[in-house]
Amino acid sequence: MSDLGGWHIGVYLMLAIDVAAIVSLGVAIAYGTRMWRDAPRDLATVRESDRATRRLYHPGHDKRWLR
Repeated sequence: MSDLGGWHIGVYLMLAIDVAAIVSLGVAIAYGTRMWRDAPRDLATVRESDRATRRLYHPGHDKRWLR
């Protein structure tokens, strides 16, 4: 009656997966927070970054976006 077979392995595996998920979520939140804090706040820098992104992803539409 006290022999539960592989039940213990399943519980430990589930616990390990939960801990790994929580740790990876914490790392992702910390990374995102750090990137958000380090983002430029200067309006001219943000505009230039947006223009560079548009030039990179929409190469034929430079004149329309630079107004």
